[in-house]
Amino acid sequence: MVNPFTKNNYTLPLASINHVKLIILKDELSKLGIYNKSAYQVFSSKEIINELKLYTSQLNLSNYKDHELLILANKILSENNLEKIALIKKISKKYGEVLGYIFHSLKNDTFKNRQTRFDWHDRHWSFWKTINKIFISGGILNGNFGNLLLKSTKKLLLDNKIVDLKIFKATDTQEIGLLGSSLFIKENSPYNMVFDFGQTFIKRGIANFENNILQYVDILPKKKSLYTNCENFSDLDSKLLNEYIINTILDTYKNATYPKESLGNEISISFANNILDKKLSNSGGYAKLNLIANNYENYLSNKVSQILNYKFKINLIHDGTAIAANFHNNKTINSVSISSGTAFSIGFPNEVKIYKKSKTNSKNFVKIT
Repeated sequence: MVNPFTKNNYTLPLASINHVKLIILKDELSKLGIYNKSAYQVFSSKEIINELKLYTSQLNLSNYKDHELLILANKILSENNLEKIALIKKISKKYGEVLGYIFHSLKNDTFKNRQTRFDWHDRHWSFWKTINKIFISGGILNGNFGNLLLKSTKKLLLDNKIVDLKIFKATDTQEIGLLGSSLFIKENSPYNMVFDFGQTFIKRGIANFENNILQYVDILPKKKSLYTNCENFSDLDSKLLNEYIINTILDTYKNATYPKESLGNEISISFANNILDKKLSNSGGYAKLNLIANNYENYLSNKVSQILNYKFKINLIHDGTAIAANFHNNKTINSVSISSGTAFSIGFPNEVKIYKKSKTNSKNFVKIT
């Protein structure tokens, strides 16, 4: 079946599952407080962190920052405090069920459910019916907390007689976007800069190649994302975001410990934004870059080349597509890649066009369980 969510190997904005409304099984959804809410509203790193903060005193969370709480949840599961472990298990079970209901909704093409997505038609719901594998990733799912969460997800699906959907978890790597972006490098060079511009953090690295095979990505310190609020589309905000992106690339180049003459002139950048025909779509926090240039990929290539006096070619990639590239060889027909963090991101491994392969025993090669 032709994938109605892609065009010319690009994932279309309507593929997003963030706006899937949860209306099936009203009583069960109401118990979880998620009836008639969107997937984006009920499952994200922010939602789970806020849930953990409800138990600040019981879990002794007051001295920790928000981004440390999921790490702490995994730490608690490895300790001997049964009361704290029970709370963490309770939270993982709740959000495992929430995720299960999201997947249940995607596989449910009843008339009532269809009314929640007016931008989807028969072909879109029919395509989701064919999906039998989900490759899922994201920091939310790291460690035993993620294992428990997905165990609850799988149980809910089985309890609701959805037996034709298998869920595979990516290994605990927060660099999955960088690794996937590296596979889009066309040139034969030993080292290339790669970036993953997310809604919360910017991740950076140097992809190391040998005989055209990705050996590993040397991970560099991440930076906080700025100016990516979807509601601020002013000229000033777009200018500040553009300058921040350019300065991040320049800073990475100037501080790279690799010989500058060995760095390839291709740079792969994944954005938390849909991209079609090398142009950013008009939805998402990075869409404001369209106010800078209609073709931001060409603009950024020329701007960085001009500043560094060296010809660079920048490839812009949708973050969901970059992540999906990691699963390209895993018998990926009828499959989807879903990553969850600030929001859901989606890609289709079978339709990704990559130019490199990964060394399977690399130190940060993505494995699935």
